[in-house]
Amino acid sequence: PLTIPGGLAYLAAGNAWLMDGSTANRRLIVGTGDLDGRVFILSPNGEYLVFTRKSKKPAAEEINTLWVVRVGNTTPKPQYLNAKNVVHFAEWIPGTNSVAYSTVEPREAAPGWQANNDLWRVSITGGSPRKMLDASSGGVYGWWGSSFTYSADGRLAYARPDGIGLVDQDGGYLKPLMSITPLNTHSDWAWVPG
Repeated sequence: PLTIPGGLAYLAAGNAWLMDGSTANRRLIVGTGDLDGRVFILSPNGEYLVFTRKSKKPAAEEINTLWVVRVGNTTPKPQYLNAKNVVHFAEWIPGTNSVAYSTVEPREAAPGWQANNDLWRVSITGGSPRKMLDASSGGVYGWWGSSFTYSADGRLAYARPDGIGLVDQDGGYLKPLMSITPLNTHSDWAWVPG
């Protein structure tokens, strides 16, 4: 056994596990065997885990679904967040009990989706998702999908294959900061700057 400072959540064989204080203190959080690993993120205080599960529907209809679980419960019960087809982005909104995420539409052609380049917000305490940013083409290679990230003070930035910028969360629009020449990967994926 090795000592670890704090808790460490990890994904193995489609299940979520938590080690706390030591590698010997391992506990199963979600044992459904269907976590797909596209979203797997602990809340800043380590109390909740947001994750995606493979859909039971055909991939052409639904890729996955978004869930949350309270990791401290002795018998954790995953809760569906009324969100589906979350491939690229989900992140805790600083200072809230809410998660922001972006969606895609399933496609049979590679890579298996068409990004909506939208942005939604959902509270882990219940309620329906709320749209923060309308769907858009997402610029050059927009089919792959935009990525987003929050700063500690709640500002939101976006990155997509052809540029980076900020999201006006009140107005629901993008404020480009820099355009870039997109990398042509000659494949069914697109490079998005970190």
